[in-house]
Amino acid sequence: MGSRPSRPTIEVPKPVAYRTVVPEADFRAADEYLNRLSSEEDKYINLEYKTLGNPEKQAYDDRVDRMFELGSYNASLPSDDPRANFSIDPKIRKGLFGAFEDSRRDVNRARKKFEKTPQGGGKPNKDKDKDKGSGRKGNLSDYMRFLANYDHKKRGAGSQKGTARFSGLDVRFVTDAAKKYNITDKERNKAIIDATKGYKEEGVRMGGKTAAQLEKLKKGGSKHVEAKKKAEDRKKDKDKKKDKDKDKNDNVFTGKPSAYAGKGRAPWQR
Repeated sequence: MGSRPSRPTIEVPKPVAYRTVVPEADFRAADEYLNRLSSEEDKYINLEYKTLGNPEKQAYDDRVDRMFELGSYNASLPSDDPRANFSIDPKIRKGLFGAFEDSRRDVNRARKKFEKTPQGGGKPNKDKDKDKGSGRKGNLSDYMRFLANYDHKKRGAGSQKGTARFSGLDVRFVTDAAKKYNITDKERNKAIIDATKGYKEEGVRMGGKTAAQLEKLKKGGSKHVEAKKKAEDRKKDKDKKKDKDKDKNDNVFTGKPSAYAGKGRAPWQR
């Protein structure tokens, strides 16, 4: 009969789990990259405003172009000539002229809107944060955009000479403006220092007072440095007093043999 064949052994490999770890530094780098992109976007938007005008100005220009287009078309229509048996339906003429009048009213409305904006001679709208020196409550990205679009001719020496300057007064202003944003002092200081590097590339002038203010920010801010120094001084005074009291207690002689002086043993050991 023979022996029965052995049953085959099936080996199942142990499952292997893989884990992908993304370093925290990569997230910070991505956040900085997005903030830089946002700052660049604001720069190009401001450039567009300077070259083409703000949205109200562009809307006004579009309506003026449309009015000129309809006016030129109306002016190009020939007059009716009975001798040549040529005439245009009065309804068509009336419709085209009505379109021209509508476009003229649109131009007037668009012009009034534009004239209400700061670029059109109107008063600045404080609610829209168009003044890049006002700031608004937000986050680090908003504060970085505020610094990227800061007006270097509005305050300090720049306002007097009409040149782009970032003075010590400007440093203090942007430092105080950070209070309106939900950021830490460390984030604020780093953002200001990074922004000044961009200012230098753009040709913005800076003086000695600016350099002194920035140096304080690199060390953590003047108030932070002073508070840290005071805390260290208090700790030193406390340690000195503790050492002094210890020496005083060690040198006290009561006139009686010390409880621990008997051959170096405590009373319960004797």
